Amino acid sequence: MIAEKSVIGAALLAGSWVVDEVRLTPEDFFEGKASKLWRFILEKHGQGVSVDTTLASSAFPSLVAYIFECTSACASPQSAAFYAKQVHDASVKRRMVAMGARLAQEAVSEGAVGDSLIEGVYRDLDALTASRSTDDVSWLFENFGEYRDQLDSVENNATCGIRPLDALLNGFRPGALYVIGARPAVGKTVVGLQIAFGLARSATQLNNKESAGAVAFFSLEMTKRELINRLVAQVFEIDMGRLDRKEIGPAEKKMLDVHSSELSRLLTINDRGGQSLAGIRGYVRAMQRSGAKLKAIVIDYIGLIAEANSGRSRYEAMTQVSGALKAMAKEFDVPVIVLAQLNRAVENRKEQGPVMADLRDSGSIEQDADVVMLLNRRAGVKSKGDWDLNVMQIAVAKNRHGQTGLMEFEFEGRFSRISEVKTIN
Repeated sequence: MIAEKSVIGAALLAGSWVVDEVRLTPEDFFEGKASKLWRFILEKHGQGVSVDTTLASSAFPSLVAYIFECTSACASPQSAAFYAKQVHDASVKRRMVAMGARLAQEAVSEGAVGDSLIEGVYRDLDALTASRSTDDVSWLFENFGEYRDQLDSVENNATCGIRPLDALLNGFRPGALYVIGARPAVGKTVVGLQIAFGLARSATQLNNKESAGAVAFFSLEMTKRELINRLVAQVFEIDMGRLDRKEIGPAEKKMLDVHSSELSRLLTINDRGGQSLAGIRGYVRAMQRSGAKLKAIVIDYIGLIAEANSGRSRYEAMTQVSGALKAMAKEFDVPVIVLAQLNRAVENRKEQGPVMADLRDSGSIEQDADVVMLLNRRAGVKSKGDWDLNVMQIAVAKNRHGQTGLMEFEFEGRFSRISEVKTIN
């Protein structure tokens, strides 16, 4: 290709500034000889060495004729950017054709299309998008006017209705990854569902109608029926035990009928087990196509997300998943809240409670998360009835955008919710 030869010729004739300007990779070149030369030019450039025809010919004696073809093809090094765009565009087209071929081959093969293939296509598309982006020089105070306007604007982060948590976190930020970690049976689903419904409900109560929207809740463990039971108990204060036994009176049934249409589009629950990242992303896109404005994604829980590549270790798989969840938050521009199971080390520290290190079995989620909340339960006092009041502790152990702290709430098991008690430093 003349364009490939022209780019390499420009780099050999003009030196480092061409390499800095065109920003191509060896994989962008179609010809093997061109790819080999460009890799060598990049390696030497990283070492602070500018490659000319003499150095290139010494390193690759068999390519001397090709090297001089490259310099002859370059009319002027100033045209390097023009030819580099042609090289890159051709590379993108080849990669798109390869992606299409893989999909076509999978479509005609026996069996269903695998989630691993779909997830691979998403990754390839993300890589293509990233490769087309350019880093234009932007001076700090060129954007100061926009920054100054933001200082006068009101933060529009979503709130969940749990006031101490909203205050400490300053709401849930679009594009951020939130992790709620706990041992089994502590109540992470209770807290996750309450946050999900609170985010959806607060969004609809905003004066700005464009901010109204729904929350996508992915339950990889509990059924939709179980979650709806918990939600009804939480919102309408109907005892969970009576809901399980279907002991609902006429007045309560009427109340549910009256408010069902109001609540129906606040939350969408997907309870299909063994979901992959591709399945979750596909569901969210389908939700958006239906006209719903997405406000948040909640996943219960990360350890049950199907691995796209089962050949890797558990740690490597969870690292890929946590990174993809962070990317998903940025892609859809919503907070992503994911529940995680802590390791058994918590049970050996009766006094201290969970710490961030207890997340280490979940890959790099501790590093990828913007906010980490750790849940712990302890016994409370006896109430007037037959119910024991339990204390739910929420420790905000990591918060990239603000403070950390420890909060205590009343855990109301019969209503499947937590309620405000006090805040301690």
